[in-house]
Amino acid sequence: MRAVLVVSGRPFARALVAPTMAWLVPAAILFGGNGMTAEGAVSVFRTSLAAWAVVVLGFSLLTANAMSAAVNARGMTTLVSLRRSRWATLGPLGVIVTLGQAPLFVLFARAGLVVAGVLHVMLAICLELLLVRLRAAGHSSSTRRGPSCRALARPMRAQHPLRAMCVYYMRALWRREQAGVSLSGTAMALGAGALWLSFQNDPPRSALGRAMCVLPISLCVAAALLVRPLVREEAALRSLLRSTRTRAWVPALAMIAVVCVPNAAYASAATYGASARASVADTAGTLAFGFLVALAVVAWALRHGRTRKQDPTLFVAGTIAIAIASTTMGIVW
Repeated sequence: MRAVLVVSGRPFARALVAPTMAWLVPAAILFGGNGMTAEGAVSVFRTSLAAWAVVVLGFSLLTANAMSAAVNARGMTTLVSLRRSRWATLGPLGVIVTLGQAPLFVLFARAGLVVAGVLHVMLAICLELLLVRLRAAGHSSSTRRGPSCRALARPMRAQHPLRAMCVYYMRALWRREQAGVSLSGTAMALGAGALWLSFQNDPPRSALGRAMCVLPISLCVAAALLVRPLVREEAALRSLLRSTRTRAWVPALAMIAVVCVPNAAYASAATYGASARASVADTAGTLAFGFLVALAVVAWALRHGRTRKQDPTLFVAGTIAIAIASTTMGIVW
């Protein structure tokens, strides 16, 4: 039992940091500053199937990465192959995975629905196991394909390098990082839902200020999930970029276009859709704010990719620091 807790518990705890920050700050804003209660949130789930699906599916997608880290941790294959009782291995692993679903259980338990909380925890675990299985299948197929330099060499000669890099990055995300793209979309949906609930519960005087308080976490998570694979792609293509005499700013500018533009559009669309009182200045302000937050994450990812020891924990810590600084800017605003 101790070996399972050590082997799977540490990767699970590290992978759970970013998802926890993704839902913790919006939840603190909604349930702390705006006066929303657990009973009110559960009543919204009862009346709106879409809100319930967004929360449950979004939470499962965010926590699936931690589930994958626990199940596929180094040493788990050896522990499972030992001639011991399955409960000695699966029991502690189940406890670790169940602890990750504690926010769902607490939400329904605070509303007096303990049985519903247990059922939602079981549903979330089943969804996360399904997502881990689908992600493993997609990873195996993408590993067989790998990054193809031939797919980029001809477009680099036929058209502008910046356009070729943008197209290549988008194809790489779609073909080999579908799990990351789906998690990024889920983080955006959760942020937009939190912003909408915040506007409905307590209409603010300034839509821009409220958006700057609620959206930074989802913006940082979405940008980090998209930019990390692109940094790996850029590292794999450095020899080709040198042979074609492509300038160093081209891959960086392509990352900015692929990552920052969707984040900026998401921020402005979420603000405009959440509040009917949002003015053109508020929409433009959130557009610029979303672009700047994503730009900071891209710059941090490029700097982190140049280090010798590319520690994922350090990258997550830097992303969290950017999110905290952006949220603080929104509070001061």
